[in-house]
Amino acid sequence: MLRILMMLIGFALLALGGWACYAWWTAIVIAVKALLAIGLVLVGLVLVVFGISEIAGARPAKRSVE
Repeated sequence: MLRILMMLIGFALLALGGWACYAWWTAIVIAVKALLAIGLVLVGLVLVVFGISEIAGARPAKRSVE
């Protein structure tokens, strides 16, 4: 019985989500574009930090004169 109830709730939520996507399509497109822009900025930042650390790690270590 519980499986049937979960499946019915799942179908209802699927239908509600489909209706919401149709009704608020412009808002969804704006949100996806915003998430894409933020994601690109974060990936770019991670790549710059990784590149700087790789360049700094590739330099030979300075020898101390003793």
